[in-house]
Amino acid sequence: QPLCPVNITYKDYAVWQNRSSGDGGIAQSEAYWQDIYPDNIPRLNFPTDFPRPENFKFHGEGYRFTLESGETQKLKETGATAEATLFMNLLALLNILLFKYTGQEDIVVGCSTAGRQHADLQDIIGMFVNMLPLRNFPIPDLTYRDFLQKVKASTLGAFAHQDMQFDDLVFKLHQAEEHARQPLLEVCLNLENYEHPSYEVEGLKISAYRLQNKTAKFPIMLWANEVDGEIQFLLEYSTELFTPGS
Repeated sequence: QPLCPVNITYKDYAVWQNRSSGDGGIAQSEAYWQDIYPDNIPRLNFPTDFPRPENFKFHGEGYRFTLESGETQKLKETGATAEATLFMNLLALLNILLFKYTGQEDIVVGCSTAGRQHADLQDIIGMFVNMLPLRNFPIPDLTYRDFLQKVKASTLGAFAHQDMQFDDLVFKLHQAEEHARQPLLEVCLNLENYEHPSYEVEGLKISAYRLQNKTAKFPIMLWANEVDGEIQFLLEYSTELFTPGS
């Protein structure tokens, strides 16, 4: 059966992106991020097992754990009272955890977006993913529900201005290069909202292979995926900074 024709190709998207950057088409998004990061971009100083290397080499390991169905349901009910998504809820919790480890009340956590906002991009093969640096302020005086509302607002604002590419943002913010640190952010949270189905074809069962990743793009990256009422997590971490089980 022939594939359905597509209205545009990836090169059309690339041309549109270049034109938008050149003719001020994303000026509104750029202004938004400049307002979020006017100066003094915060750096997380979380405790590590080893001193930071002079050059980050991306060596890593992964640790898997699960939030069981009962706790997952309570978490989702808490989010529902604030009309917040599961991602917003997890982001709020991660900010609070990082505050407890660092004592910092100004925290940046990255998240990747699919970058396929237009319907014509849904079936196009190509790399559209963009990274967004989400800045939040887990002040101890706030209740969790109040903080969740603030996380919700900042997340909606960031997603509404996701056309600003991360590399361009780093350049615009004049982020100084540090070989031992990634630009702007060092902790990421990604919520996978797609299934991992299995298939059987003439007695052959095909299922997703659980990759044993030995790299770390960031010092800490937390992956989450809701499966059968539970939340399955993969904590990807740098072995240049942390030892297993630390």
